[in-house]
Amino acid sequence: MIKKNFILLLFCLVTIFTSYTFMGGDCSTNNDENINLPVKTVAPPASFTFKLEAEPGGDSEAIFNWTASPDENNSDFEGYRIITVRLNDDNEIVSVIQVQALGKTSKNHHISVERGIRYKTFLLAELSDGAGSDSLETNVYAGIFYNNDGQIDSYENSSESGFGWDVTTGSGTQYPYTEGNAGKIDLHIRELGKDPYFFSPNGLDENYKLTRIENIGSGQSAFDETDLREADNEFLIVTLGDVYLVKTQEGYYAKIWIKSITPPNDNQGYYTVQFEYKLQPVRGLRVL
Repeated sequence: MIKKNFILLLFCLVTIFTSYTFMGGDCSTNNDENINLPVKTVAPPASFTFKLEAEPGGDSEAIFNWTASPDENNSDFEGYRIITVRLNDDNEIVSVIQVQALGKTSKNHHISVERGIRYKTFLLAELSDGAGSDSLETNVYAGIFYNNDGQIDSYENSSESGFGWDVTTGSGTQYPYTEGNAGKIDLHIRELGKDPYFFSPNGLDENYKLTRIENIGSGQSAFDETDLREADNEFLIVTLGDVYLVKTQEGYYAKIWIKSITPPNDNQGYYTVQFEYKLQPVRGLRVL
């Protein structure tokens, strides 16, 4: 088993670090300069994307999708190879998680991923003789938490206008906005004019936590996007259907998707905002 794993790891490391870029170099030419051996090359997949998902309170998985190599219709085109590795905290490869050969009709793949573990996945196209393309790769990623029960009110004496996450369990909790809860609240809502706004608690009260917020789009595509720009704002308007990236004071990232906004009415004098959220429990990892 040790030998098998070592050979597999060696094969994958060679694949990853060379990405088959030696094809067409010195290895393709005989020492006799008068003899030139033909070299077969294959184009990589045209695109490679991924997203992270999880069941509420359940396991997490990475889902990969790609589009065909321009050479897919050639008679000697074999298919695709997808390789997933585990990384340490310095993003160095420590082990190979999976190597999977897939036929030419395959354009997606998924694997279970653990929270707190860093991964990276590589994809390449292959010919029937084993020749491979340059590899495409994901960003570093890790398993996430997901829940669909997020709720926060706008500030009013009887409301719960604070919300905070527990990165060990992935759960989010709604809190009254009080000094006793200051160390628990990552996000706060207040009305500005007649509209609800997300606020960094520290932007309003010095003893509360500093949070950064960014609107990254709207709908399912934004909620699934993993290539995310940094969160830099201390307050933003809350818009139905939009997706926001939140960076906590401790350096953890969450992504929230606004699913409903209930305005003040005869029964309550404040907004209530409901949302789904993803939480990345690896500090500093902006991929979720």
